[in-house]
Amino acid sequence: MGMDLSGAGGYFRWTTSEWYDLLEIASEFGWVPIGTGPPTGILKADWGDGTYDSNEGQRFYARDARAFANSLERALVAFSEGKAKKRTRAARSFDRLAASLTGVKKPGARTPVHKLNPEAINNIREFIAFCRAGSFRIY
Repeated sequence: MGMDLSGAGGYFRWTTSEWYDLLEIASEFGWVPIGTGPPTGILKADWGDGTYDSNEGQRFYARDARAFANSLERALVAFSEGKAKKRTRAARSFDRLAASLTGVKKPGARTPVHKLNPEAINNIREFIAFCRAGSFRIY
């Protein structure tokens, strides 16, 4: 199972665990989620605050996507330059994401955050551009 994202920026796909890692990293780097919009055919009043961790076709609003992208950009810079705190949930999430994107075995708990290879960095940068393009739906 994965998270299929479709919207103004085109299409992007993450595994469920990669998506959860991205949400964690963005949160620790300043993203404050505003909640998702309802899937097509469901009234906003019936949707509530909206969740990011399901794939029901909910809308990830454009302003939220830009804030998400900005947080991921800050994280990417911090981790790439070795300036991120190493013993945080974001560091563990970043290590899992890096392992998934690079195919490298998941690091142990005491392994310092490592730098990504150029292909993985490009993948995250493409996703940041996707988010900055506008709203999208999570399927």
